Amino acid sequence: MIYGVGFEVVNRQTRAWVEDPVFWPGEEGADWTSLALLKTGSTEKLLLATDGQPHSIDLEGRETSTPPLLESSVSEMRVWTPPGAAAPWAGVCLALTNQVLFVENDVFFKIEPKWLEGTAVRLGSSLGQGPGELAFPLSFDAGPDGRIFVLDAGNGRIQVFDGEAHYITQWGHPGSGAGEFNFGRGGSPEDFAGSVAVDSEGHIYVADVGNRRIQKFAP
Repeated sequence: MIYGVGFEVVNRQTRAWVEDPVFWPGEEGADWTSLALLKTGSTEKLLLATDGQPHSIDLEGRETSTPPLLESSVSEMRVWTPPGAAAPWAGVCLALTNQVLFVENDVFFKIEPKWLEGTAVRLGSSLGQGPGELAFPLSFDAGPDGRIFVLDAGNGRIQVFDGEAHYITQWGHPGSGAGEFNFGRGGSPEDFAGSVAVDSEGHIYVADVGNRRIQKFAP
């Protein structure tokens, strides 16, 4: 499956994107593709995931490392620096396995799979509707205080965890009113759509796709 990857720098502003693959008639589609830009000091890398395979690429287009194959396709990838951390962290949403994984980036970029065996922090105790359980998590982001906000698409809510994967709180349920969400419905990740992002002041923005709106919440 061919993916179109674009990268450009204009007036010192960096932009990167992945174009949807071209599907031939009768051919099954590939899983999602996601990317994130990692900055560590003066070093910049593009972290790219095609299906369940992450790649680390420098700005010259050279692959610097190939992390281990993930347990499923990646619905979203994020890079952030937790409060007091010496280095950025990288994380991925694995909607098919109802998990969010994240780990310090210098471990993520290593080829050996040890971070999958115990180093990685895992959100999502199991598939379900209870506190800390997830159903098709499509998106997540980290706030400036280190809290992790997960878009729990299958349950129509946002769940909040601390940096060690401990459940804190949640809000929202399926609907169209204020604070309610419509991320879709069905039995696979492709039946859902949505995204969550947190700004530098801690405000939470949720792309409530089914209701054709973006909702903003206080820190």
